Amino acid sequence: MKWFLMLLLALLVMAVVANGMVLDNGYILISYGDTTFETTLWMGLLLLIVIYAALWALRALIWLLLASLNLVVPVTASSRLKRARVNASRGLLNLMKGNWKLAHRQLGRAAAEGESPLVNYLAAARAAHLMGDEQLTGEYLRSADADIPGAAIAVGITQAQLHLSSGQLEQALAVLKELRRKVPTHPYMLKLLMRTYYRLRDWENVQRLLPTLERYKVFPQEEIRKLQSEAYEQLFQQACERGLRPSEVENRFRYVDQLWDNLNRKQKKDEVLVAYCARCLIRMGAWERAEQLLSKALRQHYSDPLMELYGRVRCEEPAKQLTKAEALLREYPENPVLLIALGRICLANELWGKAREYFEQSLKISRTSVACNELGQLLAQLGEHEASTRFFREGLELATARS
Repeated sequence: MKWFLMLLLALLVMAVVANGMVLDNGYILISYGDTTFETTLWMGLLLLIVIYAALWALRALIWLLLASLNLVVPVTASSRLKRARVNASRGLLNLMKGNWKLAHRQLGRAAAEGESPLVNYLAAARAAHLMGDEQLTGEYLRSADADIPGAAIAVGITQAQLHLSSGQLEQALAVLKELRRKVPTHPYMLKLLMRTYYRLRDWENVQRLLPTLERYKVFPQEEIRKLQSEAYEQLFQQACERGLRPSEVENRFRYVDQLWDNLNRKQKKDEVLVAYCARCLIRMGAWERAEQLLSKALRQHYSDPLMELYGRVRCEEPAKQLTKAEALLREYPENPVLLIALGRICLANELWGKAREYFEQSLKISRTSVACNELGQLLAQLGEHEASTRFFREGLELATARS
């Protein structure tokens, strides 16, 4: 319908023009000096149309020739934008291909011509970084920060990522600390900050950052627990090592105490954290403190790992320790870990026969290399070398099979 109306309009115009040509040809006279030019009105109009068409064709031909030689520089807004889009797409393609030198040039041109400048400047910076040109990387990042309002966060995160990929952890940390001052709850910034502290093995700051990560759900809960466990394991080891230094003889438990006191109520009931602290105390020879910590935790909630540690504690009054452990036996009469712990505590009380009974009872419930080795050592001490050798051999076979 649209084309039909346009055809009718064209026919109408042609009819009007033809009618005008029949009624009056018109007259044009152009005079300059001794030269004159005479023609009809309609012939003059036709001549103008032919001249315009010839000039347009000549311009198109010249443009096509220059474009084929890559000599055309876009001068209009639309042509610049088109050129920028071509550079951006080619630059990203070369970035993915690993042609970083060509990629940074194309992306830099695209950004300068106004096509998604922030994205292209950051991509150009990444290409320059992969090329190994840190000076050029900085120039692209500064251009993005200076030319684009509100780009500071994106620029900072990109800069931190590039530092981390190069192993420049201190530089990455400096950038991320500055970002945290500006946007303290930005999730990805917090994730990068945690990764930086983790790679620096800065466990104190890992531990301090964990509540924030949990509050803003930066990591899944399971990953938060793993990070917390690893951080406190390392922190308790560090506290133990610092306390064992010769210079800390008088106040060697202060680092462990500070670390434990800083735990909240929920953390102090966490059996993993209790185990870390207990191992530290055992290693430092603080038997009584380790026994108190473990017995309290076991009364609140029984745990095999904590019971295993409790059996290794050597108190000044092992009889009391045995009484506490045997009280748990009434609730868990067939627990092999508890039975091994009881056997070890009986050894501390020099109750050889009772210790043997507990080890043998544990083996009846579960054949483990630990129970075999404990019973083997006891039998060797009692002079039953043949039986001792048999249990040592079985313990070795069980340990080998598990590995």
